[in-house]
Amino acid sequence: IEFLLDLHQKELKRLEEQHEGLRIFDGIRNGYFSGPRKTHSTIKDELHRMTANIRQKQLTIEDIRFSFAAITEPNQLVQIGIAHSCLVQIQLKSSDVSYPVPISCLSKDSAELIPAAMSIDIRVGDLATQSVDMVVVCSTSQNLLNDILQKAGTEVTNQVHAALNSGTITHNGYETVGGQLLCRRLFFLPWTTQKLDNVTLRQTIQTFFTTAIQHAVNTKKTSLAFPALGCGELNYDPNIIAEIILDETQRYASYNLKILIVLLPNKNENYRAFCVKLAELRQKKSTKNLKHFSYPHTTVKIMLTALEENMNKCCKTIQDYVNGCILTVDCDEFPLHTWNQATIDSFYRYCAERQVLPEFNSFDDKFKLSGPKEQVKAAQTEFYRLKSIKAEEERIASYARVAVWLFEIRNGIFEKYSLKLNALIETANANDNELVRIYQLITFKFVIFYFLGSL
Repeated sequence: IEFLLDLHQKELKRLEEQHEGLRIFDGIRNGYFSGPRKTHSTIKDELHRMTANIRQKQLTIEDIRFSFAAITEPNQLVQIGIAHSCLVQIQLKSSDVSYPVPISCLSKDSAELIPAAMSIDIRVGDLATQSVDMVVVCSTSQNLLNDILQKAGTEVTNQVHAALNSGTITHNGYETVGGQLLCRRLFFLPWTTQKLDNVTLRQTIQTFFTTAIQHAVNTKKTSLAFPALGCGELNYDPNIIAEIILDETQRYASYNLKILIVLLPNKNENYRAFCVKLAELRQKKSTKNLKHFSYPHTTVKIMLTALEENMNKCCKTIQDYVNGCILTVDCDEFPLHTWNQATIDSFYRYCAERQVLPEFNSFDDKFKLSGPKEQVKAAQTEFYRLKSIKAEEERIASYARVAVWLFEIRNGIFEKYSLKLNALIETANANDNELVRIYQLITFKFVIFYFLGSL
């Protein structure tokens, strides 16, 4: 009956039009028709023709990497069935399985070398007036886009309109000069124009900020200004938006970037939410350490109803679709000796938000990531980003332990350099360099050091 109603709607509609007064769809649902014998025989023959030689087959998918897609996008499987004239009926059975979170080999008291969130600031006002290296513009926010282009001038406006018309502004972003604005460069990125659930909202904001910040790092920008995504026309809860944006930006504190989040004026609740969250980050109010990581194991049972030839083609397409959705990657050895527990927990939470399963083998320190393909790629990138940061911090710490460098603030009164500066000076000394340049260091007023002659 469901096969007829789902896959033969047009033919049934035509039958109903040919036999006026006879309600075909109701008759099929109820299991009987009332009407003249001749009409009854005609409809019976037509229904038999539509369902002749159909078969049923059950397909079971037990690959846990497909769990997230099965739960969030079951309609994709239904659409594959429709494309092959096949009725697809799905039954899901899920259970959460607990995995242990690795324990760091470092002391619980090991301090971070660079405090998080100290280079993030909240501004209320006009994004267009920020004096930074790069202003990030949401190209799908028409009001914001029009305002920025109007103030940036004709040259930028024409360039951006041409890029929009040609489809050049993609999720990789599009950079232009700052035009008549105070910023050096503008970076245009699309975002959503629709309301999203909390999981998708977090993922899209993370992607937006990660794309812009990685572009800034690659192009040697040192200061950025962002709009507070979702706090305008979409009117999301400002507490959720503040948590997502500041959690994402503080992960890049070690990159020595100055990051401004610019809020619209006359939105006191937005400003309050961002200030509270930023204060928490600056006070290092960490979430309780993870001990276990929960991941859904979902078994997908699919009942297929169709002609055998169509059913076999549908099975193959579904298998290809599943294989195309999932990925497992082997990573380097897990860095238990260089990551503190806060970093490990942060990475596992990052994976949890993306439905990625991180698996650590304690016998050989091997590590792999499994789950939805694009999310696994994002988690792999984050893994190596954190490894790179921690390796640099360890290098700085090792140099800083060799010697302590001081500078004279008044006659006979000396003060220590910061740990990072101490490491850079020690590196210069070890390599016989006479010049050390620091392009950005927020906690010091000076930015260039010259060491002439013997150190």
